[in-house]
Amino acid sequence: LKITPFTSFIGRETQPSFSPDGNQIAFAWDGEKGDNSDIYVKQVGTEALLRLTTDPAEDIDPLWSPDGRAIAFTRFKGESAELYLISPLGGQERKIAERREIRHWVKSIVLHASDWSPDGKWLAISEATSSRDPVNLFLLSPESGEKRRITTPPTGANGDGNAVFSPDGKTMAFVRYGGGG
Repeated sequence: LKITPFTSFIGRETQPSFSPDGNQIAFAWDGEKGDNSDIYVKQVGTEALLRLTTDPAEDIDPLWSPDGRAIAFTRFKGESAELYLISPLGGQERKIAERREIRHWVKSIVLHASDWSPDGKWLAISEATSSRDPVNLFLLSPESGEKRRITTPPTGANGDGNAVFSPDGKTMAFVRYGGGG
């Protein structure tokens, strides 16, 4: 194996996500000034860089769809978190979910997409229904907006997160956060 740095930009580059064909990587970068996190796509082995988002809010956690036609990401705006889709070529964003009042034990999982189903019809998302409730896992249809709860953490747990589909899409692994975080 040969280790090769993917980027060497000033600032923080985080949360990389490979495209399904492995030729591109989407990631969050706080820019040269380190003042705002946006979503970028970079072609592997080149210097070509495409900035997908420009909103003054914090954009994080890019996640490629299985067909490579969309990238899901989370945007934090004040006291709300929003989940969007955008083309990896740029263009208009489409909001697919929103959660207000995100004062929760871990801001980043209050509304977070962790995996696409292999058929691309569902996103596994973590969402807290209120600032006092544990985080639950849901399936969200990006097309229809339908949402199905798939976990209910037991009393004393902080919630469930980081869900990952099996390759056949029939099972899922996830993390359950205990009362201590």
